Amino acid sequence: MAGPSASASWVAAPHVPDHSVAIVIPVYDGAALTKQCLDTLIGQNLDAQIIVVDDASGDETATLLEAYGDAIRSIRNPRNRGYAYTCNRGAELSDADYVVFLNNDTVPHTDWLDALVRDADAHPEAAMFGSRLLFGDGSVQHAGVAFNQGGMPYHIYAGFPATHPAVMRAREMQAVTAACVLIRGAVFKELNGFDEGFNNSSEDIDLCLRAGELGHRVRYVPASVLTHYETATRGRFGDYLRQNNTLWTERWLHKVRRDDLELLSQDGLLRATYRSGNRLHLEVDPIAGDASEGGFTANEEEIDRMAMRWLDALDAGGSPHRLRPRGPAPVGFSSDGDARHISDVLAWSEAVAEVPIQRAAAYAHKVAPLRLAPARRQPQRINVLYEGLSEGALFGGHAAMLQLAAMLSAAGNRVRIIAVDQAGTPSAADWRAAADLPGTGSLTSVEYLDAFDRSIPVAVSDNDRFIATSWWTMHIAHDAVTRLGAPAPLWLQQEWEPVFYPTGSFHAGARAAYALPHSALFSSGLLQRYFENQGIGVFAPECRGEWAVFENPLTHPGPVTAATLRRRRPHRLLVYQRHAPRNLLDCLL
Repeated sequence: MAGPSASASWVAAPHVPDHSVAIVIPVYDGAALTKQCLDTLIGQNLDAQIIVVDDASGDETATLLEAYGDAIRSIRNPRNRGYAYTCNRGAELSDADYVVFLNNDTVPHTDWLDALVRDADAHPEAAMFGSRLLFGDGSVQHAGVAFNQGGMPYHIYAGFPATHPAVMRAREMQAVTAACVLIRGAVFKELNGFDEGFNNSSEDIDLCLRAGELGHRVRYVPASVLTHYETATRGRFGDYLRQNNTLWTERWLHKVRRDDLELLSQDGLLRATYRSGNRLHLEVDPIAGDASEGGFTANEEEIDRMAMRWLDALDAGGSPHRLRPRGPAPVGFSSDGDARHISDVLAWSEAVAEVPIQRAAAYAHKVAPLRLAPARRQPQRINVLYEGLSEGALFGGHAAMLQLAAMLSAAGNRVRIIAVDQAGTPSAADWRAAADLPGTGSLTSVEYLDAFDRSIPVAVSDNDRFIATSWWTMHIAHDAVTRLGAPAPLWLQQEWEPVFYPTGSFHAGARAAYALPHSALFSSGLLQRYFENQGIGVFAPECRGEWAVFENPLTHPGPVTAATLRRRRPHRLLVYQRHAPRNLLDCLL
C-alpha cells in the first residue's frame, strides 16, 4: 500500500500548553461560516485547544482569525495546499491525547465533544470516533460511512430523520467522515497523518481504513451531534476527481467489506427471503427506499409496455396464454377467472441494487398524518381523503373519487373532501367543471379542505368516518381512525398500486397499506378477482374485510383496446373492465 507523501512527516511541535484535546479546523474562504463555528466553540467553554489553519484564503478570513486573539491559535499556509496538508499541519502543533478534525461549515451542538471523549474513554480498542451530522433542515447528513455492493463509500443514512433508530445506534464502522472526527493523537502519528496524495476528498476514508489495517477500530457516536452545511466552503472534487478515484480504486476497491446491505439488514430496514424457484425477494423499509420524485422510471415504463403487448395480443385474437413470463418477477392479474401473466426480462435485482438511499422528504409528506383537533360530537361526517382537485385532474380515477363524494352527499350525508397533496382550494371554474361530470351534481354541497400543510388542525369528532382513495391516503386514514377509535376506513381501490413503483419507498409503502384494516370498494370485478386470487388486502388472512364492486362509468364506458389505452396513456391498467354489474351508488346505499 502506498503511504502518505513525505511532506506529512512529523517534526517537533512548538511548545503549547498540554491539552487533552486539540480541535484542528482547516479553513479556505467562508469567513462567515468560520466565525459561526468559532463563536459556537468559544461559547461552549470547552477544555480544548482550538487550532485554525488558513489554507491561503482569498477573503477576509485572515483578518477574522486575528480578531480572536489568544482564544485560538491560527497559522496560514503561504499557498493553497488542500485539505490533507492543512489538517496535517494543524495536528503538528499539538501533542494532545485526542485530536479532533472539524470542518468550519459545522455548528456543534451542546455536549458534542464530551460525547466523543466519553466514547473514546469507554472503547480503548478504537482509535477514531465520528459524530452524527445533520443537514440544515434537521435530517441526517452523516451517521457513518458504508460501502455499497460496488465497493464505493457513501453516507448510508443520509436524509433519514435525525432520531431514526438506525441512526441512533452507536456502532463500529469501517469509516466515518472527518467533517467531525476524534482520533487518538498517537494513532494519527502512527499513520503519518492524512495521505496528501488525495485532494479534498477520500482522505478521511483512507485514514479510517489504514487505521483498520493496523488493528484499530472506528466508531460512530450518535450522541455527538453537529449541524453540517456540507461542502459550503470548498468543492469536494473539482479537478481532482480522476486523481482521487484512481488512487482510491487501486488502494481499496478490492479490500473493503461491502457492508451496506448487512447494515440495513441489521437495522431491520432490509429483508431478503427466497421464494419458490429460489427467487430472491427483497423488502425495503419505506424510509430506506428511494423517495426521489420525477418522471416514470425505466421499470415503470417497461411495465406499461408489457401491458400494451398483452392487450395487442388480445386485439389480434392471439392467446394471452402464449405470453409466458420470462422474467423473475411476473406481473399477474386475472380476468373473468382466467389467470393471465405479462412480463419481460427485467433486471429486478440490479434495479434494487441501484436504488440510492436518498432523502425521503417526499415520502414522509405523502404519508404524514393529519393534525386532528377533536371537537364535541356532531352529526356524522364522512371525510374523503383525496390528492386534491387541480386543472387536468377531471378524468378516470380522479373523477371516480369526486363522484364518490358527490353521491354520498346526494344521499344525505355530511361529506368533506380533505386534499392532502394539492395546496390551496380549487378555483371556481375547476369546481364547476368537476360538478358537471356525470354523477357529481351534488359536489357543490361537499366541503373542501386543504390539508397539504399537516400542521394545520383538522376539526373532527369521534363519530367521523374516513374513506381512502390511494395507498398513501390509506396510511393517513388508518392513523386518524386509530386515534379517534373510529371504525376502519373504506378504501376506494382502482388498481393494485404497488405495481407502479417497482422498488423503493413508494413500493414498500403501497404494499404495507393493504395490510391495514379496511373495507374495500373495487372499481371493477376484474380488480376484485385479482385481489381475491392473490389474497391481497381484504382477502388476506390477517384482514378479512368487507368489500363491494362498482363500475366506474367515467373511466371507460366500452371495451378496452390497446388503441384506446395508447390515446389516454393512463398508467392505470387494472381500473378497466368489460362489464358493469353494479354501479357506485348501489354499493354505497
